[in-house]
Amino acid sequence: MKKRLTKANIITGDVECGFSQTKRKSIKKKGSPSYKWLKLIGASIIGVLMWKFYSHSRRMADTDFDDLVNWIKENDGVVDGIELFLNSFGIRGLRTTKAFNNGDIIMKIPFSCTIWNNATFDASGQRIFSSPLLEEIPLKEKSKYWHYLKSLPSMEDFRSFMPATANEEVRADFEPIMSFNPSLNCENQCSDLEIRSWLLIKTRNFGCYKKSYYGKTLIPIADLMNTKRGDLNTRWEFDEAHNFVVTAISNIEPGEELYDMYNKYSSNDYVFRVWGFLFENNEFPVQNWEKKEKEKCEKLALAKEKYKESNLPMINNLIKLAKEHCPSML
Repeated sequence: MKKRLTKANIITGDVECGFSQTKRKSIKKKGSPSYKWLKLIGASIIGVLMWKFYSHSRRMADTDFDDLVNWIKENDGVVDGIELFLNSFGIRGLRTTKAFNNGDIIMKIPFSCTIWNNATFDASGQRIFSSPLLEEIPLKEKSKYWHYLKSLPSMEDFRSFMPATANEEVRADFEPIMSFNPSLNCENQCSDLEIRSWLLIKTRNFGCYKKSYYGKTLIPIADLMNTKRGDLNTRWEFDEAHNFVVTAISNIEPGEELYDMYNKYSSNDYVFRVWGFLFENNEFPVQNWEKKEKEKCEKLALAKEKYKESNLPMINNLIKLAKEHCPSML
């Protein structure tokens, strides 16, 4: 099932196939400029732990997670010694229940449980969005992926934190920042299902390069790992059978959280645009607008006052990002 996206196409260039900018390394192709930057190990500045889906992240029950694990095992996958938990930030993540040595396999998610997505082009060069999600989500319990699909964020969840879903009033009030975050306005050509599917892929995918194929893949359980700035403890790759394998890259004690890399070298303008969260103490600063673009700071100061009572994660992060751009004025 294919659907042409119009303005949604321009949200970011990271809709491009491959693991591009939405997840970290994996299989590296020497000489490929699209991910040479992934070769370096990150600096030691520790960022705040962030899971992508704020409100939704607190809702997945242990029983749902157990069902998901059992489904993976029934399909000859390997998941052992990990559990779902809420970390000190109140964010859902994965932690170990046993020790893993450097090089141990933490999980292997079989190809049959993953959802591979791609994007093709028509004769004019227009991108055509294609994903099994468009057919599988409406099936609900009848879908073979239901154990996974029922754990994914809803459109309501996305509207709470993703800047691309902001309404016109918010976009206007925070225009200096939202100009980096084009809306998901599809000129009424895109349904919520299509937008939600696109956002799920945008925010959760793991990229794969296999013999001239670039794909954006959704991986159950593995996409529950949080990220941080600093030392990570896992790496991942697709094996020859396209199974997804997560391996320990250090000795991990019981009770430690598992971390994946989403992106290493971007400012919070980009991190917010792609995932809807911010890194604390991001070593890659945003542009300071106080001297040369003071009018932007003045507009953001008005927005901060207008929305100071808001509890919406997206608004709170917009205010935090405004303070990064205008540290002394806000």
